[in-house]
Amino acid sequence: MSNLDFFFLTLYTSGVTIISYKNYAIQRGWPMGSMFASDSSILKIIGLLSIFGSAITAFFFIKWYFVLAGLVGGWLISGLISALFTKNTQYLCLLLFLVSWIFLFIKF
Repeated sequence: MSNLDFFFLTLYTSGVTIISYKNYAIQRGWPMGSMFASDSSILKIIGLLSIFGSAITAFFFIKWYFVLAGLVGGWLISGLISALFTKNTQYLCLLLFLVSWIFLFIKF
């Protein structure tokens, strides 16, 4: 995988994690920050833009079947992150969002 593939995958995964954390936290009784609790916060808007922006843009740069596999894989990874890191998922998804942009600018 190239750094562009990692960029799109981590950006999509962080967006899905940001959007879905509220439901996980309510069901399991985890603490939730105010940015995650509010449906109209800037964080939720960034999460939605990450999901749709990465998915749509990836179709222009990556073969379509890799994008579809990445969408399913990113959704599964997001659920795994939420299950493993419980209340720390809030911090991890923000870190994952920043790491995705690092993948865009580095070459390996």
